[in-house]
Amino acid sequence: VRSRILLDAAKHEIDKKHSREGHTGFTNLFDRGFSETDKNFNFYVKNKLAATTSEQLYKSDLLDSRLSGNALYNLAILKKDYFSENQQIGDFTFIVGYKPIYDNFNNLTGIISTQTVFKQSEINQELTESLVYILGPYFAAVILLIFIVNFLSYRISNPILRLQKATEQLSLGNIDVQVRSSSKDEIGELVNSFNRMIRELKRSRAELQKAEREGAWRDIARQVAHEIKNPLTPMKLAMQHLFYAYTHGSNDFKSIIQTTNKLIIDQIETLNRIATEFSNFAKLPSRNYELLNMNEILDDVVRLMDSKGNIKLKLDPSLDKEFVLGDKDEVKRALINIIKNAVQAIDEVESAGSKGAVNIEGVRMNGYYSVKIKDNGVGMDDDTQQKLFEPYFSTKSSGMGLGLVITKKILDDMKAVINVQSSRSAGTEVVINFKISDKTAAVKFLVHDTKG
Repeated sequence: VRSRILLDAAKHEIDKKHSREGHTGFTNLFDRGFSETDKNFNFYVKNKLAATTSEQLYKSDLLDSRLSGNALYNLAILKKDYFSENQQIGDFTFIVGYKPIYDNFNNLTGIISTQTVFKQSEINQELTESLVYILGPYFAAVILLIFIVNFLSYRISNPILRLQKATEQLSLGNIDVQVRSSSKDEIGELVNSFNRMIRELKRSRAELQKAEREGAWRDIARQVAHEIKNPLTPMKLAMQHLFYAYTHGSNDFKSIIQTTNKLIIDQIETLNRIATEFSNFAKLPSRNYELLNMNEILDDVVRLMDSKGNIKLKLDPSLDKEFVLGDKDEVKRALINIIKNAVQAIDEVESAGSKGAVNIEGVRMNGYYSVKIKDNGVGMDDDTQQKLFEPYFSTKSSGMGLGLVITKKILDDMKAVINVQSSRSAGTEVVINFKISDKTAAVKFLVHDTKG
């Protein structure tokens, strides 16, 4: 670029001289005009040097007095307006620029050239220095900006990261976590709000735990009262049956006394066990799983509940050798709860003048011991059936609403399934399916449970 600018200026001077003096004035122009400047120019006619401002370089044979073949080809043949190339003398590398000179008839009359002599290393150094001067401040500004951004990001993100970790701890149940922050900006307000939330949560949790403890004790008291009430009902019925047999001079009075005595003693033992367990552990009796003969249990429960002779029991004799794994007292308690509800349902029908009956059947069904309890009592509507196993729900004014809840819990723990179908004025059918146990697996379970 530098050489092209110089050649354009030189060509302008040559064109003016050529118009006044012609071709013979070129040498005088180089001798008188360009020799006074520190720039070097060379004038070629065809491919021979005609005039130069650096005569010593050519006399010492450092430079060739002939025109470069590349320059002649590009300017004379290809008709280019400008051409440049690199040339070298030893370790020195320099750029030579060429410009064609035309007469008034557009004929090539000569070529003017100039050399820009620099070491390539100096050129590279100059370019490097220029880049450093230009890009240095930008790099410094970028580094400073990165430092400022990192500092501000740390100031902003660090409290948020601490909040995130505290939130994770809170989700794991740790409510003793606190976040520290000394900033007074919006982030600081957020941290303070989080800490206030934690304090309120701790206070609410303490109040909730207190309420839960009180509620748990109330539930336990209700449940224990209900469990104690269950044995009292058959005891009352048995005593009424005994008194009825005595007053009417029953022929098998002795047998009735023996049966009533056994039932009352069994229920007293259940009451004693409930009271002892509650006194020691403030909970219902622990379970004692064993292999149960459901035919025998159903027969015992029906004998206990059938004080009026309106309960009919039908058992499959082949099931005498089949067993169900469960707690004997709990299974009896569950069956008593359901049969008692059936008896109360037919009592309402009998009070209206109709004949009430409860039919109980024990059959095998797809690997299950199926107990079907069907009555022709008043029945239930859909809304009552949906709430049947909800705590404290009862259709009787004297009921506590825990009997069927406890029954459902007992059966669920045994992996038994209970289904209820009922409709108004058509009665209710309850089906309970107990899984018939494989004796070998049941024995292994009982042995493991005993060791545990």
